[in-house]
Amino acid sequence: MVPFGADINISNGDLSPDNGLATAVMISLFTDARAPGPDALPEGEDSLRGWWGDLDTFKTGSLLWTMAREKVLPVTAAKAREYCIDALAWIKSQGIASEIQVEADIVRPFGLEIKIRIYRGDSKRYAYLWDAIKTYESVTVQNTGISIDFIE
Repeated sequence: MVPFGADINISNGDLSPDNGLATAVMISLFTDARAPGPDALPEGEDSLRGWWGDLDTFKTGSLLWTMAREKVLPVTAAKAREYCIDALAWIKSQGIASEIQVEADIVRPFGLEIKIRIYRGDSKRYAYLWDAIKTYESVTVQNTGISIDFIE
């Protein structure tokens, strides 16, 4: 496991699949979404980040990155939960998941613990994503523990 960040493997000019949907979830959570404006930036940050190719109808990533310097308070956990829900909304809208549940709790002295449960949707088009899931271990990124359960 990489202590900070993630591994991306390229095969024949494309991303190599490893855990199917788990990879898509991690990219959605830990790719920097464009901040809505300068007021949303952490202190000392001057870039809105994000991907220039994002469209009004589809955005890449989450705003979790904007929380890097926030105090670990209940309001911070609530904000992290909302950012995760927003970043994963596409999974539900595409029929890949029927339901997505996100819990975010403070775990002292470390930071946040985010638990995500994704329930299989009825889309046949994306069944291969679910079929590729074997097991998925929890990861820790920037003092935030992330656990994801895929439920069929």
